[in-house]
Amino acid sequence: MRDEPRAHRGFRWALALTALGTVPFPFIGREPMAWLGLPVWLWWSGAFTLALSGVTAWGLSRYWRDDGKGGAAP
Repeated sequence: MRDEPRAHRGFRWALALTALGTVPFPFIGREPMAWLGLPVWLWWSGAFTLALSGVTAWGLSRYWRDDGKGGAAP
């Protein structure tokens, strides 16, 4: 039986916060800074994108179980 990840409030909040973090709001209207030749906002967005994929993978592996009865054909 499948346990939908979206049914867990904690997972939904973690997913929403990391998704919101991918947008570099703190850098809007500021003088662009660079680190290792790339803008800091790009590092920010990239880090949150990796975190978002990690939270998604964690939630699916933790909450989404398949009992093997039905679904796709072999």
